[in-house]
Amino acid sequence: MSKSLLRKLRNAIIVLLGVSIVVFMLMYLSGDPVALLLPMDTAPEIVEAMRDNLGFNDPLYVQYFRFLSGAVKGDFGLSLHHNQPAMELILERMPATIELALASIFIALAIAIPLGIITAVFSNTIIDYIGSIIALLGQSMPVFWLGLMLLYFIGVKFRLLPITGRGSWQHIILPAITVGAYTAATIARMLRSRMIEIMQQDYIKTARAKGVRQKWVVLKHALRNAVLPVLTILAMQIGTLLGGAVITETIFAWPGVGRFMLQAIQNRDIAVVQAGVFVLAVSIVLINIFTDILYTVLDPRIRYE
Repeated sequence: MSKSLLRKLRNAIIVLLGVSIVVFMLMYLSGDPVALLLPMDTAPEIVEAMRDNLGFNDPLYVQYFRFLSGAVKGDFGLSLHHNQPAMELILERMPATIELALASIFIALAIAIPLGIITAVFSNTIIDYIGSIIALLGQSMPVFWLGLMLLYFIGVKFRLLPITGRGSWQHIILPAITVGAYTAATIARMLRSRMIEIMQQDYIKTARAKGVRQKWVVLKHALRNAVLPVLTILAMQIGTLLGGAVITETIFAWPGVGRFMLQAIQNRDIAVVQAGVFVLAVSIVLINIFTDILYTVLDPRIRYE
């Protein structure tokens, strides 16, 4: 177990190093950030002086190692547009993103687990067909379309919930549904498929032959063994929710990291983009490591191997 964990930590460091290199190079290949900070008619000597002051005239490898040495200490420099430490700006918005991710996961699981179990138990019936259609629709609807429909009908036309900003628990319902719909549909379809397969196994037939109630056969035996693939999907979706909820945060004016990083990319605010990507990458890597450890808890066979 310890050797496996050390190997995962080593791989995580390699991944983070690769992420830092790619992000660094892409940002510098995207254009000159100084040109965005100064008026177009600025004298060339002023532009050059600003580039020298910000260190943009140094060789790329010097700039990268300067960035990497600061990243290890959590120092990504100052935001070019906010004149504040980039890491502080990202961390200020991280709670909003985590809140949205957790709420969307809660909604996704609250929908997906019952839907997956019911469609598996009543497979090839009208209940299964209706549930499968609902899951298919959830996977097919674009996030931006669903967000706009919820915003218009629930928020604007019927005025049932607030549509913008972050405040009370009511503000998070529409963004969380928008983000969690696709995850719910994906988990429901996977859970249904896996449970139908498991319900045909010999140990399930043995449990039924011994007189175990159907409820316990489904929940204790089938569901427990079907949860590992679901856990994999959930871990992947958490990474997507943390870094990919840009559209939802923009539609509902949710003050999260994704929306803030999009603005930073448009402004070529290099320090903010690098800090944001680094924080999200670390979060995703840690989630994957935690998921691997959780596998060993849920399935002792993995621990023994």
